[in-house]
Amino acid sequence: MPIPEKLKAIFNTNDPLPFEQYMAWNNATYYAHDKPLIAPKGDFITAPEISSLFGEMIALWIILQWQNLGTPQDIQLVEMGPGNGTLMHDILHTLTALKKRNQIPFHIKNVFLLETSPSLKRRQKNHLSSSCNLHHANTIADLQKKAEQHPTLFLANEFFDALPVAQYRLTAEQQWEKLYIHLEHDSLSPRFCPTESIPAYITAHASAPGLYEYCAALEEILPPLFKMLEEKTGAFLFLDYGGRTPKKDTLQALKHHRFTSLYAAPGDVDLTAHVDFQHIQSFMPPSYSATYETQGAFLKNMGILLRLKTQLPKLSPPAQKNLIQATERLIGEDPQGKNMGRLFKVLGGTTHAK
Repeated sequence: MPIPEKLKAIFNTNDPLPFEQYMAWNNATYYAHDKPLIAPKGDFITAPEISSLFGEMIALWIILQWQNLGTPQDIQLVEMGPGNGTLMHDILHTLTALKKRNQIPFHIKNVFLLETSPSLKRRQKNHLSSSCNLHHANTIADLQKKAEQHPTLFLANEFFDALPVAQYRLTAEQQWEKLYIHLEHDSLSPRFCPTESIPAYITAHASAPGLYEYCAALEEILPPLFKMLEEKTGAFLFLDYGGRTPKKDTLQALKHHRFTSLYAAPGDVDLTAHVDFQHIQSFMPPSYSATYETQGAFLKNMGILLRLKTQLPKLSPPAQKNLIQATERLIGEDPQGKNMGRLFKVLGGTTHAK
């Protein structure tokens, strides 16, 4: 695939280009496409698209946090990187059904979607505008201006993995190098260049020679997010693939549900990295009560198997098989990572009610 002219213009003033800048450009360009990206016939699929049981379990988590926050009359929801809007749709559908049966008394005052892609904003608006008081925000700062003074719950499913990541290499000689991208003869090639500018978080956790990944965008997103939660009270739930270490080599590109080159089709692939939940937790105020577990454990604790059991008798045999397979995809903990239960982690926390 030819190098897009807009990317060439960036290289004209900055070559070699730090990988994180290339990743930021790629993902901004990729998510601006009008074609379906998150779909069986797209490039990848996320948990909400696999089964509505996923969104139902998140709705139950919201109810538990509402109780932990002192049962306020009104709350507001924020979803970061909401994709097609499927997760929020399933959450609101579940909460609305429970409220109609007088099983929950609280009101969802506002729903905020943190999104920068114009095409995804349109898709989300079409999916959700009739079911809630919907607002879009481009940044946390933008959100702070729009949000009201109600307890706020932040949700992020496969949001952090798409943030730009820098990759560093500590050599056997204890020299640091950083990953850059070079444009030559209309093709991109990676190269590690010596550097003395290493994030303090990386040097603090550099246990041995190898590759380390660092997401500087967390420094822009998490401090104001946690400050907002401190001011309004609330909770957060982050679900993504990853672990608790910066020592990793996890840069990957997806196209048509297959792994592909990071550089062969710039702006036309889903470029991600595994999330370092330890880094995320380093921004969290010490007063928070937080849990970290696999997605499989989280969904089982929320009652997904019980919900599956109650749904199966209502379905035809083919639909039963599909729902069983979808549930296994969400909670299965096979070491190969074919299912999401072990690969994906969940970090959740709650402020204390005021």
